Amino acid sequence: MHENTVKRLERMIFTTSPPNAASHSCAVVFDKKHAVSFAHGSHSQLKEAEIIYLYNVLNPDVKVEVTVKAISKLYDVAVFEIRTGVFPDVPRDNDTYCGAEYKQLGVDSKRELTWNSGVVVEKRRCNFYGTSQGKQGDSGSGLYDDNGRFIGISIRMEDFAFPNLSNMTIQETAYHTPDTKIVSCNMIVFVAGIVDPD
Repeated sequence: MHENTVKRLERMIFTTSPPNAASHSCAVVFDKKHAVSFAHGSHSQLKEAEIIYLYNVLNPDVKVEVTVKAISKLYDVAVFEIRTGVFPDVPRDNDTYCGAEYKQLGVDSKRELTWNSGVVVEKRRCNFYGTSQGKQGDSGSGLYDDNGRFIGISIRMEDFAFPNLSNMTIQETAYHTPDTKIVSCNMIVFVAGIVDPD
């Protein structure tokens, strides 16, 4: 990924908590009027039409007032709409597919940006699963292709579950990692009811 693209994407990362909070939940800009995050845990009490603030990670002085546009417990998505103006930096969106490489950009517990890489390995129903070895706190991280196009967010890690250990060889059980569960950009737009005016 080009250095200018990396810098531009990093400017699009926000938290739903102020810079001095004890924990931080990531929210990412995905178009000029909207940002997205997860709907579980610290966001489970959000209500549609509620007004909250998003805080830019790179510039903690930037605080953006947003309305909770949509919440989906089913898809684990919270979509926020900026109340006045537009986000200055926005990614283009992109569809994804099994085998596609991606970069994951989020925030750690110290409110520092974190980068990770993965490959989309599976599609189950409306979600994709990737290999970025999800960790606690990765929910809400933005996922981008190598050109910086937004493909979705990670919403949780899924622990690998062996279907039947008695029928597996030692080689099959030797290596496994948690999968990163991905909500695609298309699903986020659907949940939010966003209609492109063009």
